[in-house]
Amino acid sequence: MYNKQLIIGNLGKDPEVVTFPDGSKEVKFTVAVTEKGFTTSTGKQIPDHTEWFNCVAKGGKAEFVSQYMHKGDRIFCEGKTYTNEYRDSQGITKRFTEVRVTEVIGLSSRQQTTDNRQQVNSFGGQQSFQPQQSFGQPQQGDLF
Repeated sequence: MYNKQLIIGNLGKDPEVVTFPDGSKEVKFTVAVTEKGFTTSTGKQIPDHTEWFNCVAKGGKAEFVSQYMHKGDRIFCEGKTYTNEYRDSQGITKRFTEVRVTEVIGLSSRQQTTDNRQQVNSFGGQQSFQPQQSFGQPQQGDLF
């Protein structure tokens, strides 16, 4: 059996950091992945479709996301899908699905210059769609 998600999209809002009593951190963030709409050969309009992913990262990956990623930034995430349940205050069972991130790469910023099609990263420099930084090897405290 195999459970793996590969996501390239944009952060829907700034990441939310949770710090635990032992000092470890977890960061929660949402990633929007949009499939562009199109017109079929018969003229039917198919609109854009956006899918939202709830993501959670721990350890070094949480540090990276919380420090360098902001609403609208493009991000690559690799992880596993988990579905959790809880009971609300009225006793109703609720389910939610999240991607537990095992690798994250901050991609070039969403800002784009029109003259040379290069993108401007969050530090003001230019780059051509290159990753800013990657954290992928699990470290102690990263595992769920």
